Amino acid sequence: MGRVGHTSTSHGRIAACAENPGLSFVGSSRLWCLSRTLAILVLSLTISPSAAAQLCQPLADLLAEEGLARLRDPTTLLAVGQVSAQSTNPQAQQFFEQARQAHAEGDAQKAIDLYRKAIEADPQFVEAYLKLGELLAVLDRFDEARTVYQKAKEIAPRRGDVRAWLVYVLFKLGDYSAAVEEGQNARPFVTPGDLATVAYYVGLAHERLGNLEEAARWLNEAASIEAGGLSGLAEMALIDVYQRMLTQRRDPELTLKVAVLLYRRERYTEALITLQALTTDAPRYAPAFYWLGLVNMRIAEGFTSPAVRRRYLLDARRAFERYLELAPNGEFAGEVRRLLQTLPSP
Repeated sequence: MGRVGHTSTSHGRIAACAENPGLSFVGSSRLWCLSRTLAILVLSLTISPSAAAQLCQPLADLLAEEGLARLRDPTTLLAVGQVSAQSTNPQAQQFFEQARQAHAEGDAQKAIDLYRKAIEADPQFVEAYLKLGELLAVLDRFDEARTVYQKAKEIAPRRGDVRAWLVYVLFKLGDYSAAVEEGQNARPFVTPGDLATVAYYVGLAHERLGNLEEAARWLNEAASIEAGGLSGLAEMALIDVYQRMLTQRRDPELTLKVAVLLYRRERYTEALITLQALTTDAPRYAPAFYWLGLVNMRIAEGFTSPAVRRRYLLDARRAFERYLELAPNGEFAGEVRRLLQTLPSP
């Protein structure tokens, strides 16, 4: 399915604090909202106003800016496909090549008409269905795209790229139950890259349906597949899902997962605030102190002022020392001892 996975979701649920005051990582909505506001205020001192504004921008908008720009590039879209675009019908093949050329030249409607002619000439020409569906989806003509992909699926039910695009289109149409069912059935036929796309959109569909545990399971799978190029977006969606789960129960391990994902996305200030709240709420939860130390070290790297750097590095030392007090033989004990040797003393 190539790069379709970078397309945005139209109903993303990560929104500004003012819009979602119920988000909480330790069961306190006010704490989460205040923490996020503080993070935005801190970061706004060092980044551009537009970048600061994005912290409260819905996830759907952020993904749209990245994803649609890529999908609307004809050269990107034409690179999609698992097999060579060949038909045994010379006329169908000619129409297909003309459609590709029209698309590359930016004439979308001409390309659509020519893809349809290729299909009329060769009703079994799966690649023509695939390219037509891709173009219709990029133009947000999802009802038409669904019809095209369903026909392609009838012709070639084992084509993983067709199945992955169908999952995507069903999701965009808001038919979340159908997207989930199609994604589950498509699994045996998709490549790793297409599996990442399927897992991502099935995860988002479960989230829309309120099945948060299933959403987390599928999004975790998408995040673990580097081939799909979706790991970053899946991690962002996971943060949202985990935060929603934390409004329903207090769970230090789940809160730590949020912090680790924020760390991996290099959102260090938000990770710091999350971990500070977690270590206050669960003062004997050793892994939180390990990650707190790492986050402080990362934040220190961003400052040129020796005094400010030293303050964060001392905070890192205190966090690591607390980890060793709680878990002297813990999973990270060896690494913590090595890192302590690099940190300044009080």
